[in-house]
Amino acid sequence: MTFPRLDIEDKGKELLIIADVPGVEQKDVNIEAEENRLIIHGKTEEKKEEKGKNYYRQERKSGSFYREVPLPASVDPHKVNAKFKNGTVEITLPKKGETKAKRVKVNVK
Repeated sequence: MTFPRLDIEDKGKELLIIADVPGVEQKDVNIEAEENRLIIHGKTEEKKEEKGKNYYRQERKSGSFYREVPLPASVDPHKVNAKFKNGTVEITLPKKGETKAKRVKVNVK
């Protein structure tokens, strides 16, 4: 996975971003918010093992992903919320009027 696919929706007073991160665990997703952009990054690791009568196979796949998203409106990075469920991250970004450049780490619940 090189970057997560996502949807961005303007809900009036907030922006809603839904990012698909299949096969990634919550602890491996990092989200940072600034007033005018959102950064989603992390790592993925998959291990597959098969055993049969006359064979044995084990495969591993790992990598990282990064996505920097310019936002269509200024948001308050201190009020950003993120929820993780079944390989999807739903991020709510409340809009604000004034702008101050600052990056804030967002906790994924």
